Amino acid sequence: MPCLILLGLTLHSSLSAKVQIRDRWNQFNEEHHDGYQDEHLKLSAGSWIQQAGDANSITLLSGRFEYFTNNYFGFRGETAIPLSSSPSGFSYFPLALGLSIHMFPRSMFDFYFGGDSGFVNITLPNAPSGWFARTSLHTGLSFYFWGSFFIEYELRYAMVHYAKTIPLDMSGLGHSIHIGFYF
Repeated sequence: MPCLILLGLTLHSSLSAKVQIRDRWNQFNEEHHDGYQDEHLKLSAGSWIQQAGDANSITLLSGRFEYFTNNYFGFRGETAIPLSSSPSGFSYFPLALGLSIHMFPRSMFDFYFGGDSGFVNITLPNAPSGWFARTSLHTGLSFYFWGSFFIEYELRYAMVHYAKTIPLDMSGLGHSIHIGFYF
């Protein structure tokens, strides 16, 4: 009989307990990886296709970091190496630092936009190679999954002028897909 009373009290207390609703459904309810991005670091690698000028397109292997100073602002850096060269012998090695503004930092899908600036080493077959200034605007979408991982798709427009003495505009649209983790 005491066992039945104890079982009844246990059932009553478990049924009357408040259910905690948590908004961490995409992060497996882990306290340290809940979509909250303040002071988190994202590391990723991926493929970047950059259109540079009218006839030059190149595929790059890209690495990126992003450190969140608060929930919405991320300080980022990126570099890349070419995976393929353009048929015309063109090569492109970018290095940039910038800022991203994230719109939905606690959700499974996070839309962001921002800009970065840096340098790019450009090699052309009929002109001298060198480091030139580069500025770009970007927008993208991150998808967070399995607590610590994400996939990102990003569009950007890079503005690069080859040199003042050579009227060659290397500006163009680029896009990339990255996979990585954050902690």
